[in-house]
Amino acid sequence: MGRAVMIFLILFCVFSGFAQADVSPLQGSNRRIQASLLQGRTYENFLCQNCRLQGASLKNTVLKLGTCRYCDFSEIDGVNLDARSINFDHSKFRLANLENADLSAVRAYFSNFQSANLKNAKMWGSDLRYCNFENSDLRNADLSNALLVGASFQGAKFNHATKLPFSKEQALSKGMLWEK
Repeated sequence: MGRAVMIFLILFCVFSGFAQADVSPLQGSNRRIQASLLQGRTYENFLCQNCRLQGASLKNTVLKLGTCRYCDFSEIDGVNLDARSINFDHSKFRLANLENADLSAVRAYFSNFQSANLKNAKMWGSDLRYCNFENSDLRNADLSNALLVGASFQGAKFNHATKLPFSKEQALSKGMLWEK
């Protein structure tokens, strides 16, 4: 792309109010995302693959119409994250704090939520096939109507308010831990 065209696009974005969306730090592949750029903002129409966001703060962040496949969200602070309908296939959320996050209707096929805090998280209607929820905290979480074929739950905590697409007895047989 020529220099003049690039300058025109940058000026167009700045003066038309689209600068934030067009220079999203979530756009790209095979890179580390600077954690300080993400908290409390809204990102739309992005494609992020093989990106590393370990330890980033996504607190009160809104993600819309995007894809984050094969990304590493380990140890993120995702309290109140709104990521409805995002594609997180093959991503890592190990030790992530996703308390009160809205992950409804996400696609997270083969993702790892091991030891994640998912208290009060909404994950209803999500495709969570073959996900790892071992030792995660699912108390008060809503996983109703979620696809959980092949998912592992050994040591995951749940309680009377956890909404699962299977019974308490089935949860216990999967190795989940009942907590009051």
